[in-house]
Amino acid sequence: MRRVGIDYIRDFPEYGPEPEPERPKRFFVLGRTADIPAGKIRRYVVSGLPVAVFNVEGRLVACRDRCPHMGADLSMGRLDGDFVICSWHGWTFNLTDGRCRFKDWACLELYPVRLRDGFFEVELPVGA
Repeated sequence: MRRVGIDYIRDFPEYGPEPEPERPKRFFVLGRTADIPAGKIRRYVVSGLPVAVFNVEGRLVACRDRCPHMGADLSMGRLDGDFVICSWHGWTFNLTDGRCRFKDWACLELYPVRLRDGFFEVELPVGA
């Protein structure tokens, strides 16, 4: 079967987006752990960077609030166990490792989360 069209990611991987330079990071306090009940998602914006925080069965997971597919806010999606499902096209991402169920190249950038005295902190690039 003949393929029609161009898949720029597959056909021209060397022309993909340039990786961002490594920036210094630090932990930012985003809220109280009680602010996000189990099975819920919250959106935060830190220095212009949108961050989605998920409570996956009592474990907080954070990532950039942007689906790699078409840029939808993942905070508008829904949780299904260890997975978040994008509300736009149903792309599903594992919140343990950030991998997409459908495309190997589409991964979430997960941010480290730590808990302190009833609050949670997320490690983010400085000046994002």
